Amino acid sequence: MAFNTNIHVTHKDDLLQLTYELPHRIHTAKVYPVKSPNGSTIIVYGHEHGLRILWRGGRPLKSVAAVPEKEKEKPKVNGANKDVIMIIDSDDEEPAPKPTDTFKNTPTFEDEESEYDPSAPYLPIVQHLDLPLGAEIIHISFPHLPSESSRLMSASVPLILS
Repeated sequence: MAFNTNIHVTHKDDLLQLTYELPHRIHTAKVYPVKSPNGSTIIVYGHEHGLRILWRGGRPLKSVAAVPEKEKEKPKVNGANKDVIMIIDSDDEEPAPKPTDTFKNTPTFEDEESEYDPSAPYLPIVQHLDLPLGAEIIHISFPHLPSESSRLMSASVPLILS
């Protein structure tokens, strides 16, 4: 999922300033305090139609291989076969079994991050998600979450010392 924008890079001493051309005006933007499982920094911003979430840096999602045309099945349509007779007898039926499989969200990421490119010395946007809410987002707030380093340090300190 590519993030199609023009990036303008300005060099000031040892710093880079990145400017993105976006299709809408940004009212507010926040960086989520915890990184995503692929190592990306999560940026959330509000605009006149809703929210956009960006994943900057980290490993991109693996692309799903395209299924060849021969393996694709034609969709079954109700009423396509007119000569079928159906007999409904609900006395002998057992109750429908409850589904046991629940959806598990396990995204798969590429094995390695993209290589460093000296002509573009900044992290790419690996994914974005648009949430059209039909309202103008003026302010975004996240709960206070400790950063990764402070969470790791607090776990190593015995309770008696804290």
